[in-house]
Amino acid sequence: MEQIQNIWNQIVDDLYLNYDQDQIDELFQDSKPVNENNGIVTILVSTGYIQNKITTFYMNNINTLAKKYCSSPLRFKFITKQDIIEKEQKKEVIAPVSSISSSLNDSYTFDSFIVGESNKFAQRQAILVAEQPGQVANPLYIFGGVGIGKTHLMHAIGNYILDKNINTNILYVRTQDYVHDFQKASQSHDLTKFDEKYKASDIDILLVDDIQMLAGANKTQEKFFELFNILYDNKKQIIMTSDKSANQLSDIMDRLKSRFNWGLQVDINKPDLPLKIKILKRKLYETSSTEINISDEILEYIATLYENIRDLEGCLRRVLAYATMNNCNVTMDLVKEALYNIIQSRTSDLNNIKYDNLKNIIADFYSISVDDLISKKRSSNFVTPRHICMYILKTKYKLTNQEVANLMNKKDHTTIISACGKMEEELKIDKDLKLAYESILKKIE
Repeated sequence: MEQIQNIWNQIVDDLYLNYDQDQIDELFQDSKPVNENNGIVTILVSTGYIQNKITTFYMNNINTLAKKYCSSPLRFKFITKQDIIEKEQKKEVIAPVSSISSSLNDSYTFDSFIVGESNKFAQRQAILVAEQPGQVANPLYIFGGVGIGKTHLMHAIGNYILDKNINTNILYVRTQDYVHDFQKASQSHDLTKFDEKYKASDIDILLVDDIQMLAGANKTQEKFFELFNILYDNKKQIIMTSDKSANQLSDIMDRLKSRFNWGLQVDINKPDLPLKIKILKRKLYETSSTEINISDEILEYIATLYENIRDLEGCLRRVLAYATMNNCNVTMDLVKEALYNIIQSRTSDLNNIKYDNLKNIIADFYSISVDDLISKKRSSNFVTPRHICMYILKTKYKLTNQEVANLMNKKDHTTIISACGKMEEELKIDKDLKLAYESILKKIE
């Protein structure tokens, strides 16, 4: 235990460097390791309040610091004297692992989940569910776009529950894996292994990622329906993530969608700029092995590149690697050099979205299809909107004649020169055309 005590002392010393000293004194001054079993370190703290506070807000940093001082992985569990008394009274033996492999990512905790306006409701509800599994909201259905923290929050719930009770059987599964497992078992006409893996009586907490992937898998849906019902009836917590709300799911049977609505749906929206900067600052602290200073201006610049958090973190890692490789400070010029290809690709993607949006607006304005807009049809109800589109691409978006020709499905860029010339003259004399043109400009701004 001496080695574990030394590691714990070093971890606490580092916490003093990163947090308010009085706060760390209150929470960690009387803490001490009392047991280590198969990589699980049990830390004794004085009160349940301190136990919950550390577990909720400091666990990720503790795990990160542990990797710094110990080559083999450690997992920390915090208990009070009352916990020990209750366990002795019940003659319980603390098991080193649960009977189900949870496959949880131990870096996804409430401590490492950065909160902002876009996700604070989801985060608060997740903590409530973690504190009272099966009681507050069952199922908890978390939905939102790609890479904005749904999976992180779901794993945080699992890790919180597991840290409070290491014996909890938590099963995390990606929906595509569940579908694959069932289809493979069905093809072999032997569901024995499948039923054993997803045996409801062995599951205390079920975490299902990307539930929308059940779409179209009718027989798998029936099997999941059975599992859901058993767990729900036995007050076992079910947590799901999806890219859309339950009511928006397609090709999933109504009675299953209805059950997804039984509990609580929480959405995570796209992060705003302040939240993205906070996330980058935390990631910088966690990933930098040495002191690397990055100005707020640079972090803000990186934060504007993506809404997807994983992509933002990838950009930051690339910048740090680039600076380390070149043994230089992180400047704006270095960032732009390191991310040049990413920025070019991102700019191209955004421009394509912008150009497609313009085509859709003009097509809707004139009640035609986009295919008609870029077709070779010569009737006036197609030619006028086509020429307006060419003219806006040329004058507002400053594209070359050839670039406009490519976007408008024209082989010869001279067609663009002619169309834009005519449009410029007609706008001077045709009031109705000018009014339509100005209306379209307002829609795209």
